[in-house]
Amino acid sequence: MSTIDLSQDTLRQRRNLIVTSVLLIFISLAGVDFGETLNFLGATLIIGEPEKIHTGLLIFLGYFLWRFYQYFTTDKAYYELCNQFKNHMSRASSLQIVQAICKSKGINSLNGEYTYNNLKREGFFVYRIEAKNSADFDPVLGKKN
Repeated sequence: MSTIDLSQDTLRQRRNLIVTSVLLIFISLAGVDFGETLNFLGATLIIGEPEKIHTGLLIFLGYFLWRFYQYFTTDKAYYELCNQFKNHMSRASSLQIVQAICKSKGINSLNGEYTYNNLKREGFFVYRIEAKNSADFDPVLGKKN
């Protein structure tokens, strides 16, 4: 599998999303409570409703998630990731379909001295597959002749 290079803008949005997510997880797991006063650079700030801080962080998380989605879907890496996923699912589902075909035909195994290639869909629940085996191996019986 190849690496996916994200643009600098997408990486910045990803960083913001990760920082906010980690901060919210820490606040939730540690049971952090916000007091009514905050000392900042020698000044005392009074927070009227400290419970709103958690809600505000959730809004920031939603915003950063939306911005990351926007940047990521316009990035070239998004299309590369989609293609990698599509190819992987095609290979994985092809193997499962081949296994289902072989099981119904009484073929014991997909590995060994025969292989299956070029699975193609020809219609609704109709597939064609190319089977290759060595000259002295019977895939139906699962043993050498």
